[in-house]
Amino acid sequence: TWLLAIKDTRVYIAHGIRKAHVTDDFMELSQDVDALQYLTQYFILQELGMKIESKQVVKIVLDNFFNTEEI
Repeated sequence: TWLLAIKDTRVYIAHGIRKAHVTDDFMELSQDVDALQYLTQYFILQELGMKIESKQVVKIVLDNFFNTEEI
């Protein structure tokens, strides 16, 4: 559902075709895109053979993307 919302939002922004899962909140969209970018980089590094020693660090980074507390 999360990835579908990102895809549908991109389609809406690029082509104006509104679907059910479009994200209207800019902050939420920004957090979603940042998290997707981080996960993609993490996946690529693993595929290239880099070992990520601390999975807890990955969890903390992802938690920070979805933290709704304002500074």
